Amino acid sequence: MVAKLQEIVEKSTKLVLEQVVTSIASVADTAEEKFVPYCDLFMPSLKHVVENGVQKELQLLRGKTIECISLTGLAVGKDKFMQDASDVMQLLLKTQMNSNELEDGNPQISYMISAWARMCKIRGKEFQQCLPVVMGWLMKTALIKPEMALLDTQDMGNMSEDDGWEFVNLGDQQSLGIKTAGLGQKATACQMLVCYAKELKEGFAEYTEQAVKLMVPLLKFYFHNGIRVSVA
Repeated sequence: MVAKLQEIVEKSTKLVLEQVVTSIASVADTAEEKFVPYCDLFMPSLKHVVENGVQKELQLLRGKTIECISLTGLAVGKDKFMQDASDVMQLLLKTQMNSNELEDGNPQISYMISAWARMCKIRGKEFQQCLPVVMGWLMKTALIKPEMALLDTQDMGNMSEDDGWEFVNLGDQQSLGIKTAGLGQKATACQMLVCYAKELKEGFAEYTEQAVKLMVPLLKFYFHNGIRVSVA
């Protein structure tokens, strides 16, 4: 499998590589500490994808690879993963500080948000030094507001659920259209804020007031159950 991964990386067979990366993540997540002997076999190729897969068409692959690395880190533990964690965090910080790489709709965003939370669990209080970079971007994502429109029957004919819209029938031939793009990222960001607070405890104190101001209004965010559950 290792040789195959390296071959696919070199040939840049994107769809196959996405499937391989997802498989590695699943195996590592299930095997946990039993995956330790295999970590050094896979990690160089995975880091190669994150470092070099910066083209727009590889954004999903890079996001899945970031997820795979962070899940592997949780599986094998801090001692085994420490050096790789430092390398990957530097790559993530470089990406995050280049805002042009993370435009709205970039599929890497949700993967990176979750990966940062796993890095926090792995590194514990050492992760506190990353908060000044991570929090601004995380709060921005948590503040995403859905696009909404009041529509009549004729207007709905020009819009489609395939374009990311969901519709609520209000009666009298009117519906409320809600564009759900970004709501998944918003929900993930809220979950990760909770994760940081739990893991870092007093190390998160500087951001507590800011997080509370963001989260309290979201208790009435009726467009996504996951968001309300997280902030509660």
